[in-house]
Amino acid sequence: MLSVADTIVYRVVLSLEGVRAEGGWMRSSPEQVRRYRQAIAADGPGEDLATVLDDLRRSGHEVTSKVLRGCPRGWRADHPRIGLARHTTLAAARNVPADQLEPGSTCSAAVATAWRAMRPLVEWLRDNVGCREQHWRG
Repeated sequence: MLSVADTIVYRVVLSLEGVRAEGGWMRSSPEQVRRYRQAIAADGPGEDLATVLDDLRRSGHEVTSKVLRGCPRGWRADHPRIGLARHTTLAAARNVPADQLEPGSTCSAAVATAWRAMRPLVEWLRDNVGCREQHWRG
C-alpha cells in the first residue's frame, strides 16, 4: 500500500512559520530515479522539464530536491542537463504571504494559485517518473 509520501503529490504544509504550498516528487524509488533520468536524457522531455523549472523560479516558486553531489553513474559531467540528472526528488514550493493568513483572508486562493503554477511540473513527473508501484506503465 502506498502512503501519500510515496507518491507525486500536491500538499499543504502548516508550520510555526506559516503555510506552504508544495507539489512534486517527494520520495523516490530506484525505479523512479531510473525513469526520471531516462526522461532527462531525452531532448524533448528533458528540455520541457528545464523550461517548467525556469518558469516556476521566475514566478517566485522555490525548486527543492535531494541532489547527488557527483555525477550519476553513466552520465558525463558535461551533459547539458547534468544538473537535472543529479536530482533524486524534485518539487516546487511557495509560501503563502503572511497577509493572506489573517481571518477572512484568501489563504485557500493563494494555495490554489501556487498549485496551478505547479501543475506543469506535477504532470511532467506523473508522465515521466510515475508512482513507486512496480506495475507502473509509463
